[in-house]
Amino acid sequence: MAESKLGIKTPYLKTNCSEASTSATLLNNTESPEVSKNTNDIPSTGILDGVINWTVTAAREMAIDKFSASTIITLQDMCQFKEYEYTLECKSLVDRLSGDDKSVMGWRRELLKDHEFTNKQFDPLRHQDWAYVKFITEHFIRFMESVTNPLISPLAERTAISYTIQSIFNHLFLPYAHLFNTKWIEVSNDFTGSTKIDGLGNLKGSREILLIIEFAGGNISSMAKYDSDIKKIYENALKAIKQSGRNKIFTVLYFNNLIYYEVLLKFKKQYVRYNYTISRCPVNPPELQNFVKDTKIMFTWVRDLVTFAKAIN
Repeated sequence: MAESKLGIKTPYLKTNCSEASTSATLLNNTESPEVSKNTNDIPSTGILDGVINWTVTAAREMAIDKFSASTIITLQDMCQFKEYEYTLECKSLVDRLSGDDKSVMGWRRELLKDHEFTNKQFDPLRHQDWAYVKFITEHFIRFMESVTNPLISPLAERTAISYTIQSIFNHLFLPYAHLFNTKWIEVSNDFTGSTKIDGLGNLKGSREILLIIEFAGGNISSMAKYDSDIKKIYENALKAIKQSGRNKIFTVLYFNNLIYYEVLLKFKKQYVRYNYTISRCPVNPPELQNFVKDTKIMFTWVRDLVTFAKAIN
């Protein structure tokens, strides 16, 4: 977990500078949210209409010119999230899988070991994080073991997302199916009106939106598609927050095999787009190593989504 220049812990903003006393230092020197070794692939966008884009340094610098130092501290405080703590068994598995460089066969051999439960019983409720990491790692290893890995070829949108983001999220959300529903492909509700969305998460027994998901094309897409889908996500997110009276809504974008885990926060009369992480769907062992490490931030994001859902249930 990194610590900001104001002494505020910000787990997913990279910073190597010592603590300073001004919010100007905070905004001018803080880099973009950490990405899994793919920073050259990340589109750079400015402030969306009505939204402070906290994922971009220039937007944070513009915020410092507009708000007082105390307001910036409050804003930064909103964008801090407590890091998820793996169970001991999951941490052991993650360390085993991500510790050393391995071939595809090396990954498979490691997955076949059962070190964590040699002398203890697996508990499906307590060890959900361990079960997820093992499942999703095996999911991607199977593609890498195939004679022709389809993930390395150009894929249309629905094929790409069926192999990647849908599997990732269907199983990430499975323990919380009693709390909220996830609907896929061309869905809408009272908050989105006639607009069709690629994925919506709704509170169980309610039309209220907790989550908006959009797919910006297949695994090879254009910046124009990225820009249009970001606009689509946040226009609908703003509409949902204003109509529901809530103070946040979670968002996800799939673009060029990257998944953006984000949240839109209401801040006084403004709105803030905050990025937890940008994780690459893996197509080879080095990318899988990074992906496994990213599960800690993925679990943080989904924990905060679940906490939000419980608070309004």
